[in-house]
Amino acid sequence: MARGMWFLSHEFGHHDIFEKSQQWEGWLLAVHQNQYAYDLCYENDILETKPCKKLYENVEVMGKTYQVMDFNYIQRNWDDGTVESLRDEVISITGIDSDFEGFKKYKLIEYDDKQIDPVTKKVDVTDILTIEWPENWKQDYYTYDWSLWSTNSTDPDNIHECCQLFQADSGTLRVEAELVKDDTRETGPQYYTNWLATMQIWFLDNVHYSGTTDEERFDALEDSQRKFCSNASYGKNQYVCYNFKVLEKTIYATDEGRTAYSLLTNYEAIVSLKD
Repeated sequence: MARGMWFLSHEFGHHDIFEKSQQWEGWLLAVHQNQYAYDLCYENDILETKPCKKLYENVEVMGKTYQVMDFNYIQRNWDDGTVESLRDEVISITGIDSDFEGFKKYKLIEYDDKQIDPVTKKVDVTDILTIEWPENWKQDYYTYDWSLWSTNSTDPDNIHECCQLFQADSGTLRVEAELVKDDTRETGPQYYTNWLATMQIWFLDNVHYSGTTDEERFDALEDSQRKFCSNASYGKNQYVCYNFKVLEKTIYATDEGRTAYSLLTNYEAIVSLKD
């Protein structure tokens, strides 16, 4: 229930900030930067430290107190780098920052909520995979950077059951990332942050048919993303998606010996205003 309340506030944060700012960067990047930092605080039992306390607030609902995302804090600070700096501070505190200068590190872990000690809040975790990437690399007056976040492995929205899309018991989306391009000019013509691509990492559980090739599995993943791109949900949100492209396909061997499938995609989306 507690984690459910947290993720509910996460989604409220998306919609609230977008309605007030009408800026893509605010409702996507900053909320996920806050989420990633909070997850690190939660997993490392440092929620009561000064940096981590900025990431949440305690609210009372029907007589019980829950930790929820403080999206008012995000709304005040999303456009000046404050939330990103806070995330980097938490990364430094937890010791998962990259050993290589100029790089960032992302780490996907799994743990059982039911096994969390009620007193110490500690729990055994399983390392799944680690990703490192160059931080804010520059070309001319543009900077490029990735924003990465984990997805909930038990959330039905992240699980595609057999066999409409996959010849497997299920396909689970575990990691997402957005590549963005920023204009750093302070004078002259300037442009809003430009989204360039999305990366997704999938696990296919108990793949059917031993003869199925990796290429066939990628075909299924590509097909699912094309369907999502043209899904009616975009129409509900006043978006029209077209010109879907797969830029890169990669297979990863995880720390625990599983196979993960990664897609790097791009598409064009336009906003269709209502009459």
